[in-house]
Amino acid sequence: MATRLLSQARTILYPVPMPRWHLTRRLFSCAGDTPASAVPVPLGSLARRLLSSGVSGAPAVASLPRGNLARLISSGAGGLSAAESLPTPLPQLPAPPTWYHVVGLTGFVLVGVQWLMTDLLSLRLVAMCSSLLFIVYNLKAVRPPLLLPIAANFVFILINAAQVVILLLACTELDLQTHERLLWDHLFSQAGLSQRQMRALLEVGSLECVRAGEALPHGRSGTGAEGGPLTLSLVVDGIAAVYVGSNKQVATLGRGEFCGEMSFLDESRLPVAQVVATETVSFVRWDASELRAFFANHPEVHMCNFQLVNLHL
Repeated sequence: MATRLLSQARTILYPVPMPRWHLTRRLFSCAGDTPASAVPVPLGSLARRLLSSGVSGAPAVASLPRGNLARLISSGAGGLSAAESLPTPLPQLPAPPTWYHVVGLTGFVLVGVQWLMTDLLSLRLVAMCSSLLFIVYNLKAVRPPLLLPIAANFVFILINAAQVVILLLACTELDLQTHERLLWDHLFSQAGLSQRQMRALLEVGSLECVRAGEALPHGRSGTGAEGGPLTLSLVVDGIAAVYVGSNKQVATLGRGEFCGEMSFLDESRLPVAQVVATETVSFVRWDASELRAFFANHPEVHMCNFQLVNLHL
C-alpha cells in the first residue's frame, strides 16, 4: 500500500519522472529522516513520519484513505485542518418505495401466468399488462432509468395490441352465405374456429353439386398407378351412400361429414369405397396440395380441422 501511495505522490509532487527510491528519499528528508530510513513502511507509519515535524493531528491523518493522503501531501498544509478541507462523501440515495418492487414482482408473476393460458386473446392482454408493469418499474425504481428494457417492452405492447385487434376482428359476426351458415351451425361453430377462419378455409375449396346417382369425388380419382389428384370433400347438404365391394352399402354421409379423409391423412392409401349421392348433394371439394399449403400458413385452422376429421373417422 505504501508503494502505491508513493506512486500517487510522485505523480502529484514531481511531474518529472524519477525513480521511486529518489521520491522516497525526498519525502522522508522533508520529515526529518535520513535516506537510510527510506524503506517501505505501512501507510500509517508513512503519514506519521511525513507529519511529525511540527504537525498536529498525525494519528488522525494516519487513518485517511490513500487518495486523501496524497492530496494532503500535495496541498502543503498539515494536520487536521487539511483533512477537514477534503471533500465529504456523497450522501446515499434513499431506498425506493416498497410498491416499486411490488410492481416489478407482479410483472414477473404475469409472465409466468401466460404459460398456463390457452385463450389467445386473454394471453395477449396479460402480456400487455406485464410489459406495462416492467416499463413503470424501469422508469421509477431504477436510477438512471434503463431505456433499452423500456423501449423493448413498448414494442411488445404494440405487437400484442395489433394481435388483439386482429383477434377481435376475427371474432366479429359475418354475413354468411347459405352454405357457410349451414356448415357453421352444424360443424365449425363447435370446432373453435371463427367465422372469418371458416370462410378462409372454404374459399380454398370450391362449392359443387351432384345429382342423385352420381359419385362424389374423394381420395385419388382417375386411372394409373398413382391415380388422379388427391381431393377431400365435405358434405354441405343432402345424403350420400357409401358402398364397398360388390355394391354393398355400409354407411351414409350427411351434412358436415367428410369423404376422402383417409386418403388425405395417408396419401399412399387408395380409396376402397364409393360414395354415391342418393339425392341432390352439395359439397365443398378441396385439392389436397392447396389445402396443405393453406394449413401451413394457418396452423390454428389446421389443428381444428384435424380434430374435426378425427371425430368423423
